[in-house]
Amino acid sequence: MFDVRAVLQQHHRDLALADLPSLLLPHKGRYGLVDYEKAFTPDPSSDDVFDLRRIDRDRGALVVVRPDQYVAHVLPLDAYGELAAFFAAEVKSHAGTRFVFSWYDRCWHYSVQLPH
Repeated sequence: MFDVRAVLQQHHRDLALADLPSLLLPHKGRYGLVDYEKAFTPDPSSDDVFDLRRIDRDRGALVVVRPDQYVAHVLPLDAYGELAAFFAAEVKSHAGTRFVFSWYDRCWHYSVQLPH
């Protein structure tokens, strides 16, 4: 299971929710309510997270965080081959399982191809 979050560069007042990809505004539960807690903006009153973590503002970054909060991998947004290889190594016990990542609608999408 993947829980996708985004930290955006602009101030929250400059963010138009309608411009976010649907991946960051999932409908959940019985009533299909929108989960607005997938996209975050930096707190202007604290240190800038992009500067602190040395994240290239033009290229962005993809961070893989395990359930125990360990940062397992940090990659540029366009490194989908490396991302697929990382997850393939993580699921070796599921022989034949293949992860396919693609970038469209301004966000990552993945599919899992299971062996027959």
